Amino acid sequence: MVKKLKLEDENSVDFRGLGIVSPEKDYRLCYLLNNELGFEFDKSVNLAFYDPGKNKRNAVSCYIHNDPDSGLVLFLVKNKQEGFYMVPDMKEIDYLFLEPINQVNNLDNIKNIISKLNTIQSCFAIPGQKLKHIDAE
Repeated sequence: MVKKLKLEDENSVDFRGLGIVSPEKDYRLCYLLNNELGFEFDKSVNLAFYDPGKNKRNAVSCYIHNDPDSGLVLFLVKNKQEGFYMVPDMKEIDYLFLEPINQVNNLDNIKNIISKLNTIQSCFAIPGQKLKHIDAE
């Protein structure tokens, strides 16, 4: 009988998210978001993705906006990582725009602005259950 090890993180953070479809490179998309929305996304590696199928936790590269004055924290992550998708059921998404659920919900306003950018083909809300394997480290 094969035993499976399940990793659980008691300090996991749940997210609300937007799916973004765009041919832009990640650094160009961050530049556009920084200019249009007044954010300051910086590249970081501090999100973990738990893949229950492989029983493995993968660190993923992402961009973070962290405003110490307002406490606003936002993440921009590529959906397609090396060898896996962050949201495998939604492979058409190029990027995930994530907001911790414990913050005031700003995603409706952000979605409206992102949707109007020339290089964005689509921007839409992602159901929370699709983001359940994403943790902040």
